[in-house]
Amino acid sequence: MENKKSFAHATVVFSKIAKIVSIIVFWCSIVGAAGCAIGLISMAPLANVVVEEGGMTFRELVTVKASQNWSTIIMEMVYGMLLCGGAIVGAYFSKKHFTKEIERGTAFTHEGGKELMILGAIHAGNWTVAVTLASITGALVEFLTGEAISINWASGSIWIEAIVLVILGVYFRAAAEKLETKKDIVE
Repeated sequence: MENKKSFAHATVVFSKIAKIVSIIVFWCSIVGAAGCAIGLISMAPLANVVVEEGGMTFRELVTVKASQNWSTIIMEMVYGMLLCGGAIVGAYFSKKHFTKEIERGTAFTHEGGKELMILGAIHAGNWTVAVTLASITGALVEFLTGEAISINWASGSIWIEAIVLVILGVYFRAAAEKLETKKDIVE
């Protein structure tokens, strides 16, 4: 019995930490999306501004320092802005989820499992939409500029693993409760 209480306490502590992390991610994502948007907006007017004595333009300086072409840099900003926008939504709903988990006292409920599946869909959908829109925009930029674009589309799949763990936890908890109920009936 004591072991159950310490496990329940541990899940509540984890939920409290995850709620704090969700708030931090929310605000960092706002800053990231704004930074990418400002970068995108400022790139066009600054492209041909001379920034060094040798006559190097802003565009040339950025491409040399970043070791990438101008189109790839634009695409990375579009991709970053889209991912940060989706992360804002995901972090908002994550905070709501972990707040409910704290109130429930455990992560292993059917309601919590459903919420986590929705969170997983939000985060996976965010990545899918960002990659799709950035790919379409990239193809357009590549077509217009003639510069090849190379971006790493890798993203974590932690939500899928988390969903599986919570679903397993729900079933194990339900099975343990059934066993306990049967024990009480037999005694």
